[in-house]
Amino acid sequence: MKRVKLILLALAIFTNVFAQQSGSSFITNFQPAVYKAHSQNWAVVQDKRGVLFFGNGSGILEYDGITWQLHPMDVVRSLAMDNNGRIYVGLRGDFGYLQPDSLGNLQYKSLKDKIPAQDLE
Repeated sequence: MKRVKLILLALAIFTNVFAQQSGSSFITNFQPAVYKAHSQNWAVVQDKRGVLFFGNGSGILEYDGITWQLHPMDVVRSLAMDNNGRIYVGLRGDFGYLQPDSLGNLQYKSLKDKIPAQDLE
């Protein structure tokens, strides 16, 4: 019985060791010096094109898989995307959404003024 347990233990250990894939991982860590913004990232969404948006201590980081673009604003703590692809942004003391201008550049549109003042506290 001890021999069977020992064989099963050895199989469990060795099959796990050899089951790991070799090569590069699917995760890439980027240092703040690469994306040129704050080191803290609070939220992430991916749009329908595959572009990633990060809520960062320096604003919103946009990453298309090749280049990083910073949209400077206050600390962005939350991001969400609706079914139409609109990205909503939660900031300290404000919230709104991103909308492309006539040149395709994303602009932040605040929704804070749509809320009655007594409901903001």
